[in-house]
Amino acid sequence: MRLHVSVAIVWMALLTPVTSSDTALGQTISPLVAEYLEKADGSFAIRNDTTLPFTLVLEARSFSVDENGDSVFRPLDSEISLQLSAKSFRVLPHRSYTVFYKASAPHVPAWFSLYASITGLRPVRPGIQLVLKLPHTVYLVGRTPVTYDAVVVSDARASRESKTVILSLENHSAQYTRVQ
Repeated sequence: MRLHVSVAIVWMALLTPVTSSDTALGQTISPLVAEYLEKADGSFAIRNDTTLPFTLVLEARSFSVDENGDSVFRPLDSEISLQLSAKSFRVLPHRSYTVFYKASAPHVPAWFSLYASITGLRPVRPGIQLVLKLPHTVYLVGRTPVTYDAVVVSDARASRESKTVILSLENHSAQYTRVQ
């Protein structure tokens, strides 16, 4: 039932005509992803390009990725130490707010997302409160690089109709790496 209500709210939001001067404006977070060697000492900014203020609450969440490539979120893992300069704040119109943080973990790789839940936006329809969630994802990686032969293609499928190739990659090392 909850899924159907959420989908209905999203569809109502998408089908509602926008009449304000904020049509091309919105809220942004940057950077979306940050990568640090072993410990993080970083920041990200939330920008409000609208004419209305909004309130923001930060929530740290750990995640894993299942075999379908979908993220599965959970409470922040207990071994990750995280300090934030602010957990909730208000961002005035046409302003930005920078959040500073420090993070560490006894074992790397480790990762988490800081979700910024934004409320106080203009209601889509009377009685409907929209909450926008924007992520900032942090990766803590080790100094040992992944060797070339540790990442292998385990499956590959091509589609002539859509002109795409779908690859399944496996990382056989204990280290985190990005595929480029």
